[in-house]
Amino acid sequence: MWFVGDPDLTAEQRRVVETEEAWTLGVTRARQRAAPAPTPTLPRLRGRGDRRASGGPVGAEIASRGRKYSYLRDPEAIYRASFAAIRAEADLPRFPAVQRSLALRLAHAAGDVAILDDLVSSRGAVQAGRRALAAGMPILVDAEMVAAGIIRDRLPAQNRIICTLHEAEVAKLAAAQRTTRSAAAVELWRPHLQGAVVAIGNAP
Repeated sequence: MWFVGDPDLTAEQRRVVETEEAWTLGVTRARQRAAPAPTPTLPRLRGRGDRRASGGPVGAEIASRGRKYSYLRDPEAIYRASFAAIRAEADLPRFPAVQRSLALRLAHAAGDVAILDDLVSSRGAVQAGRRALAAGMPILVDAEMVAAGIIRDRLPAQNRIICTLHEAEVAKLAAAQRTTRSAAAVELWRPHLQGAVVAIGNAP
């Protein structure tokens, strides 16, 4: 893996950036606790027309420090590179062939190939999920964050995404059951549950 960054970074600052940014892509072997990078010292900005000893305006001095960096800008190329990095690290052949695309997407969404160590599926689950989506069955989610993470134009049948968390009766139901709103909202799935796809997630 290579990194193109500000050439003025110290060796320690560069190590921190490489460690943390690589980790978000799940392409490092083991996460290391990075030390906080020193706060950069910026030149004090003066009033308009103020000049330094060199005779040039402050703005010109700051602008002269601008640099052009060479990095990947094409979205499709970035997409391909991201998945190539995951394939190189994730050991996808350990999963059944039908499950590998799901594992690939899961690692990409999490930014961490280690999540695949906890991936377990029942026999025929992937095929059943695909059939349900193709048949137009709804997707039940327990949090708005999960709903927001679903790319709707990739759904095969404009499937309805249902989140009942904000239904009017949820708060009253949660109080009656002495449980959380999220748990109570799941009770409202019953009319939609048969044949649906269920996605349980998290709302940070």
